[in-house]
Amino acid sequence: MFIDCSKYAGKCACGREHTMETRAAVIEPGCLFEFEKYMAQFGVTGKRCALYGENSYAATADRHPRAEQKIVLDPTGLHANEISTAEVLAKLEGDVEVIVAVGSGTIHDIARFCAHERGIRFVSCPTGASVDGFCSTVAAMTWYGFKKTLPAVRVLRDENLALQRERAQLLTGMGYPADYLEEQPACPLCGDTGYHDGQVCRCLREYYKRAQLSELSKMLDLGSQSFETFSFDWYSDERGERKRSPRENMERNFDICQDYARHFSMAADNLLLTGQPGLGKTFLSASIARVVSDRGFSVVYDTAEHIFAQMEEEKFRPDETSAACEDVRRYMNCDLLIVDDLGTEMVTSFVQSALYQLVNGRLLAGKKTVINTNLAPRQLGERYSPQVQSRLEGEYRVLPFFGDDIRKLRRKQM
Repeated sequence: MFIDCSKYAGKCACGREHTMETRAAVIEPGCLFEFEKYMAQFGVTGKRCALYGENSYAATADRHPRAEQKIVLDPTGLHANEISTAEVLAKLEGDVEVIVAVGSGTIHDIARFCAHERGIRFVSCPTGASVDGFCSTVAAMTWYGFKKTLPAVRVLRDENLALQRERAQLLTGMGYPADYLEEQPACPLCGDTGYHDGQVCRCLREYYKRAQLSELSKMLDLGSQSFETFSFDWYSDERGERKRSPRENMERNFDICQDYARHFSMAADNLLLTGQPGLGKTFLSASIARVVSDRGFSVVYDTAEHIFAQMEEEKFRPDETSAACEDVRRYMNCDLLIVDDLGTEMVTSFVQSALYQLVNGRLLAGKKTVINTNLAPRQLGERYSPQVQSRLEGEYRVLPFFGDDIRKLRRKQM
C-alpha cells in the first residue's frame, strides 16, 4: 500500500486548513528491499545514519537500509531519555543529513528528537505493528524520570529558519543589523540548544532538576521539609531503659540521612526507616529527596499503596503508553526510589510478589531505595515474606525511630 500524504493536506470540511509533515507512507511486505527506490523517488539525498536497537539490527540483517553510518543501541533498559539522546548525538557524525530509524517506538522517539536537534531529515522504518507514532511531529521523551512531549520534526525548524531569514532581510533593508532583534542565549556554553560537546549541557540538567523538584513538591512539602529546618526540640532527652534517648537516636539518624544525601552515589546504601507514625521518617525522606535531586540524580517519591496499584495496573492491563507502565519504569529505573508508608496498604498475594520484585529488581540493577514503614523488619517478614525480610535486613541499613508522636505534641500546644 502506498499512501500519498499530500492528499490529506489542505482545506477540510471542518473549516480549517491542515498540513502534513509526512511526505508518504509505504506499507507492504519487503518494502525495505525497495528502500533506495523510495529515497530516490522523494529526493532524499545526503549522508545517512541508520539507528537500530540490537534486536531490530539482528531482525533486519538481510535488509538493512543503506547508510554510511550505523548506530546500534543496547536494548537493556533503553528509554527515550536524556541519556540515550546524548549518546546518539555524541556518536552522530557531523555531516549526516538523514537519520533512518529502524526499530521500535523508542528508537523512533530517539531518532526523531536527534533529527530535530540537528535540523536534518527523518525516515521511519518501524519493525512492529505497535509503532503508531511514525508520522508524529513530537517525540515522547522521559527526561530525568519525567514524561515530556517535545517537538521533533525537521520542517518545524526549517519554517522557523525561513522566518528568521525573512526577518533579517527586512531589518537590513531598513538599515538595522540583521541580528538587531536577536536575544543573547541564556547559556553561553550551548547557545540554549541543551547540548555541549555531545553531552547534555549543565543548563538543561538544571532545568530538569527544577522540573523534578516541581514534581516532588506535589507530594512533599519541600518548602518546609529540609535538613536546615529540622528541629530536635520535639524529642525527649530521657533514656528510660534504652541505650539512647529519643533525641540522641534522632540526632544519629539525622546525621546518617544528611550524610547519605550529601554524598549519594550508586555505591550508597539502601535505607530502611522504621518506627511508629509521627517520628520524622517522612520529613527526613523529603530532605533526602531534595538534596539528592539537587545533585542531579533522578528521584521518585511515592506511597507504597500507589506503587503497588500502578504495578498491578501495568501487569494486568499492559499498555506501553499508559501512565501505569511509565510509572513502573520510573520506579524500577530511577537512581533513588523513596517508598513511603510501606505496611499501610492492603496485603494481597500480588502485593507480596510486587514488593519482592521491586526490592530485588532494584538491588540487582544497582539502584538505591529508601523505605519508610511503621513496621519492624520482623513484622515485614510476617506480613510479606521471609525473602523480603532477608533482603531488607541484609541489603538495607536499618534506622529505628522512637519517641512521642510529634503530630500529637503539636496539637497539644495549639
